[in-house]
Order: sequence, then C-alpha cells, then structure tokens
Amino acid sequence: MTVIHVFELSPDGNEGWTENALYRFTGGTDGGSPNFAGLTLDSAGNLYGTASLGGANGYGVVFELSPEGTSWTETVVYSFCSQENCTDGASPRNGLVMDKAGNLYGTAFYGPNSAGGIFELSPSGGAWMERIIYVFDGLVYSGLTTDSVGDLFGVTSSTVFELSPNGDGNWNPSVIHTFAGPPKDGSAPEGTLALDQAGNLYGTTTGGGSRNLGTVYEVVCK
Repeated sequence: MTVIHVFELSPDGNEGWTENALYRFTGGTDGGSPNFAGLTLDSAGNLYGTASLGGANGYGVVFELSPEGTSWTETVVYSFCSQENCTDGASPRNGLVMDKAGNLYGTAFYGPNSAGGIFELSPSGGAWMERIIYVFDGLVYSGLTTDSVGDLFGVTSSTVFELSPNGDGNWNPSVIHTFAGPPKDGSAPEGTLALDQAGNLYGTTTGGGSRNLGTVYEVVCK
C-alpha cells in the first residue's frame, strides 16, 4: 500500500539534505490523497492543506499540521460533504490561500452537478466556520491566488476570474479573460496563477497556441 505523507527537507551540513516525515495519512477520517495540493504556512508555523478523499464523509478534508516539540499533530479543520447534496463542497484538489485575518480559501467540486465552488474557512472561537462564497457554471481546475487587498484570482476551464469582497460579507465576481483558443490564444488553463507586484497574472494552458500544444500567458493589469 502506498503511504502518503507530509515531509520536510533539511540541509545536513554536508551539501546534502535529510528528509523527515512530519505526518503519514491513514486515508480514513484524517484525510486521503493529499498529494494533489501544496501547503500553506501561517505566522505561527502551522501548515494547512487539502486532501481530496477521506474525512468523516469520504469526500475530503482541510487539515492543519501543528508543531509540538519535535513532532507534529494533525487536526481536521473541516470534512467536506457534511451538508445534503454536498452543498458545502466536496473533493478539494488544490492548495489554500490565507488572508490577513487568517481565513482560508480554496476550490472544490460543488453539489450534485459537480460545478466549481470557492470555499471560505473562518476561525471562530477555537473552531472553523465553512461556507461556499461563489459557484461557477463550470469546473475550477486550479488553486487560488490572492493580492494585498484580499481579492482572489483563479481559472475555470475557459476563463481567468477575480472575486472581490464587497464589504458586507459577499463577493463580486468578474471575468478577466476568456480564452479564444488557437492559433493566437491558449485553451484549457490549468495550474495556479502567479501574481507580480504590478498586479499582472501569469499562468499556463494545456491547449491552444500556434501548435495547439499549450501556452504560457500573461494577463496584464490595467
């Protein structure tokens, strides 16, 4: 059986590296298949990530790994599909972003039609409150990127989008770019966007371009 674990690599002082397994997943209520996503680190040194399977309902979790002395403790922050028809989301496959208030954001499948949903997890009195803040007509194939004011950026199967907080707890969506496909544009974007200091976004597509073999693209902030 393949064992999936979170690991740390530390320089050994001899031009090499030493691997240390921080936590080994059982695939049960602690989560399974976390290998699709990276990790997010907070200011206290805790690590947050997603697992697409396992959890209390079998549809994935958000987990936290906290250092305790020389070891690490895993805590399930949220088990997905805890609501009827998975209206709280299911099977997250990408990493998380954290805002200045400590809220976590990520992408998941949503509901019985498997649309793409953006979820928010907010710390509240020692627990976490989860809600879906936006649902897309199509699927969301990547993780999210956030800027200094808390806007969220990501891609669907055909667009680059932005979600901006409107001040009353809700979010305003906007489509930044719709992919036209070959020969001059990409198609089928995948992967998490990179954001530079000027607000320009960079990403990749698996199709499109002059040979329909994919592109690296820039969306310029105006």
